[in-house]
Amino acid sequence: MSLSIKKSACLLCKELWKLEDRDKIAELVNSLYERSGFSLLQSFSHIQFLGPLHVYRYRNRYGEFFKKKGIQFESPSLSEEEILLLEEAHSILQFISRRCLSGIMNKYPSLENVFDLNSKFEYSNHLDIDVQQIFDENILDEIINSFCSNIYVETILNVPEHTVFSNIDLLKATVIDWLNKLNQDIDDIPSWMGSPPQVDEDANLLKLISSVVCLSQIINNLNQLLFQSFFLDKLPLFDINNIIDIDKNSSCHICHDIVLVTRDDFLFEMMRFGYPIVLFKNPINSEDATVLMGRILSHSFEWGDYGQTQKLFFRELDDMLCSYSNLLH
Repeated sequence: MSLSIKKSACLLCKELWKLEDRDKIAELVNSLYERSGFSLLQSFSHIQFLGPLHVYRYRNRYGEFFKKKGIQFESPSLSEEEILLLEEAHSILQFISRRCLSGIMNKYPSLENVFDLNSKFEYSNHLDIDVQQIFDENILDEIINSFCSNIYVETILNVPEHTVFSNIDLLKATVIDWLNKLNQDIDDIPSWMGSPPQVDEDANLLKLISSVVCLSQIINNLNQLLFQSFFLDKLPLFDINNIIDIDKNSSCHICHDIVLVTRDDFLFEMMRFGYPIVLFKNPINSEDATVLMGRILSHSFEWGDYGQTQKLFFRELDDMLCSYSNLLH
């Protein structure tokens, strides 16, 4: 019996801790957020190690843009060694994602555009790094097997082929739309699900979209876990030691959300790399030893009875690193 995606992903993270260049990569990325010319980096945190490469690659274009706006822009610089370190780190994420999706891509190559693999991975396709040698082969097989055997992959591979081939553009647009809307506060089954009309009228297309949405989230969360493992030896834990209050703790048919109020400095440094995956242990019920894994979707600062605090929107992840398992039902 294969391990869950969550457990397999955690084993992969432990493998990454052994990476020879791990400390160098972490120090480089941390330093780039303080370095002149990389002030744009926060805007590209969602593409992780590609953020600095993107800012550097298009430095002249950004320079011209800011010059027209009358804003001073210092051109960023990266040494050849720094570029190779960033590309090495990104190649690891690329390798895992492509291996996990290989079964789907072999049957439906056009789905690369739906999963946004081409645009996200364009920077390091040329890099000659044997990523497979970094990981224990058995652990690598665990994550691939657990991923390829999940219900979303099986659903995509089993829908009629014409449902995929005849709806690529609609599929991509709808998946992007759903993912954007699902990242917001949800209290019930959203009315926008099933739109546009042809989605509501085609059960296979609805299953296909739901499965791609869930797989996209799983891949994104898997990448985030691996990304964080370059900087952290364990996931940040929200518990009685740092939670000041809980504004919301509710579930609906789609997901389980918790809104936490914490110290304004907790997790702040990690936030600049994008919203992290964290752990939550309910501080109100001391008898409940359950620890949940979830993703921070948003945060804000506010003043109140406790001075300046930080409000964090946490959404639980299941054993497949997914928040939306009920979409298929």
